[in-house]
Amino acid sequence: MKLRVLLTIGLVGTSCFAVERKLTPVMGWSSWNSFGSNITKSNILAQADAIVKLGLRECGWEYINIDDCYQMGRDEKTGRLKINLEKFPNGEADLKYIADYCHKNGLKAGMYSDGGDNCCASSNKKPFGLNVGLYRHEKEDLEMFLGEGPGCWGYDFIKIDWCGGGHAKLKDSDQYNKIMDVIDDIEKRTGKDKIINICRWAYVGPWQFRADSWRSGPDIDMSGRSWESVMVQVDIMKEVWPYTRPGSMNDPDMLVCGLGLTPVEDLSHFAMWCMFSSPLLIGQDLLKIKPETLELYKNRELIALNQDKAVLSAAYLGEAAPGVEIWLKPLGCERSPVRALALLNRNSSETEVEFSYSDIGYPETVKARDLVRHVDLKPAKSRKVKLAPHGIDVVKLEPATGNLRVITPFAGAVRTKHLRSAVIERTRRIDWVNAARMVEAGALLLDVRSSEEFAAGHVQGAVNVPHTAISSAGKALSDTNRTVVAYCAIYKRAAQAAAVLDMMGFKRVYFVGDGYSKYSTEKQPTLADVKVELSSLKFHSAWPVARGKKNTSWNGKKINIRGIEYEKGVGTDATFHGDGSVTMVDIPAKATHFVSMVGRDRDISWSKANTAMFEVFADGKLLASSPEIGWDDDYLFSVKLPAGAKVLKLVTKGVPNGTHCSWGGAGFVVK
Repeated sequence: MKLRVLLTIGLVGTSCFAVERKLTPVMGWSSWNSFGSNITKSNILAQADAIVKLGLRECGWEYINIDDCYQMGRDEKTGRLKINLEKFPNGEADLKYIADYCHKNGLKAGMYSDGGDNCCASSNKKPFGLNVGLYRHEKEDLEMFLGEGPGCWGYDFIKIDWCGGGHAKLKDSDQYNKIMDVIDDIEKRTGKDKIINICRWAYVGPWQFRADSWRSGPDIDMSGRSWESVMVQVDIMKEVWPYTRPGSMNDPDMLVCGLGLTPVEDLSHFAMWCMFSSPLLIGQDLLKIKPETLELYKNRELIALNQDKAVLSAAYLGEAAPGVEIWLKPLGCERSPVRALALLNRNSSETEVEFSYSDIGYPETVKARDLVRHVDLKPAKSRKVKLAPHGIDVVKLEPATGNLRVITPFAGAVRTKHLRSAVIERTRRIDWVNAARMVEAGALLLDVRSSEEFAAGHVQGAVNVPHTAISSAGKALSDTNRTVVAYCAIYKRAAQAAAVLDMMGFKRVYFVGDGYSKYSTEKQPTLADVKVELSSLKFHSAWPVARGKKNTSWNGKKINIRGIEYEKGVGTDATFHGDGSVTMVDIPAKATHFVSMVGRDRDISWSKANTAMFEVFADGKLLASSPEIGWDDDYLFSVKLPAGAKVLKLVTKGVPNGTHCSWGGAGFVVK
């Protein structure tokens, strides 16, 4: 079991604690969607009683969390947080009593604050919530909320909002890290794990992995009547699912089941949160819960998905039919053949789906268990089901024949157009020639293979961070302004790592398309090796007409790429229709390589924000392509030509029209 070991050494009266961390998502109840600002001592205690009496505690629901609006400003002399006495007549004593009451009844208690000056419900103007946030009161407030002993309340969980942080114009990473440093110290002294939920409304950087969970997007509609609001959270998970891991997970906000959705929509909502391994916090007054909603929250088989020890989020794989989404979640470990499959119908009409299990990597007959109806299904190679409007089908799968061959993790996920990783795969792929250029200019070369693969051989100067540990690498990957070039054995893990780095806020991320398997120290031809200049050859006629201008930019100026001028080359206007801007020439006899520096030409400056991509073909076969090229980028093509190749085609594609691009110093290396 993973432990966060917190040590104090050499100090009189101090202790050494091993704090056992909660690695699976929290389950419980939270006040905001139920009561908003109308919380009181009595209605909070009533929820604690209900969660026990209704049998929810026995199913894993254990947290009772107080959200905003218990405060009433601060004491002007001491700075101590004041409590709203109309809601909590005995002030701090009532809040401590609630925590103690929860603990006495086998529950845990959660508290709320803001990382900045004011709380969210104050709207930065209502007196009760002004200056009640943690800013400038981090140590005293957190000690009061989470600490043990006199003056402390002993809560187990804290949600930390960011309305006041934005108001105070604080840097989120600095302030949240300061807060988490204080909480780490409290854990060290108490020996107790304190759950941290960051409510920053988005994934904004790797520092968030210090928390137990973070809000992955905007607030869900607390009225519980908006199916679309639930689907917004689902769509966000298409981008951020790779970040979830034991002890650190995405939070698509509190549950709104039972508040206004249909029972079918409630099931889909709850089941997807379980598939995501997200925190489960009931947002309904438990005294008013309907039998069907209670039955849903006591579905132990869906809960088991949420609490699976691997704590992996389901990944979106595409559509089984128009409007029916496929989500797949490994159980036990990433490469486990036991998985949960969800088919989510986003249509407003009943939809019949027949889905082949081979589409997600199962080569033979599959055993399936329906986790909603609690029945084992007949072993089969496919699943045919009618889905109600906004309905869902959730089944647990495993090979029926005993063939436990390893299935590719999240088979197909990186190929969907909805995931950022697909964009990275298309626009950030480079070769070893340009990787070496970038590293020489200061880029970090990142080997994302396993430590064992790295030890067996790697590129000199590379730093090893396995692709599954990218998001929790800490200081090794903390400078988001630095260019990073990732590589693995071939390219898949590197592409996924680059996508995660991109989501973590790294501004310039690339991956080596050929991977370590093609790494070579052999010198590749450069511009100095060109013997036959491209501009000296006759261009073919081709569509579009913008074939390229010899030895000038498209505007007739000297070719200028990233501030470097080239006497020879070809200037183009990278149109975005058809095949882009095309230049075609006959390949000289005995030519072995085509070499060129490419990039945005600086003959015009009004289109700095535009980007372009370059491609090299021989006899219709794509030989090489550039990553997405911006104003301050360049890329060196050093392309080996196939033996006997006859015609070279050069393509530039840009968005929008008017993106001028040049092939600087372009030509052929000949024997």
